[in-house]
Amino acid sequence: DYEGLVFKSPDHLWGQSFQRVKRTMTMDYVCMGFSEGSGRLSGTLGAVHGGLYINGVLQSICSIGGGFTDNLRYEIWENRNTYLGQVFEATGYNIFPSGALRHPNFKRWREDKLPESCVLEA
Repeated sequence: DYEGLVFKSPDHLWGQSFQRVKRTMTMDYVCMGFSEGSGRLSGTLGAVHGGLYINGVLQSICSIGGGFTDNLRYEIWENRNTYLGQVFEATGYNIFPSGALRHPNFKRWREDKLPESCVLEA
């Protein structure tokens, strides 16, 4: 139940020459929609909305706005109909009981998976 580890040399004072390593997890979601960005991202993708099948019904689980390059944001925003209903993978530091990731980031589109395979196991 730990979030991560800190590695430190015994020869150095605390705060000097140490490294933190956090455990990451991945989750596949069905793309259920999009939000437009604001400010610098106005007119392009702000976030992708992800869903999972729960008891056979696709339900909205999360909104993921991190992990996209600017080029990918424009590509997705200009071709939303192409990506709607597709499966994508996201990474985060923990998975909540709801199926949402803690501090999620987009990783990649999963052309090898069907939307029906994105199921939240109870």
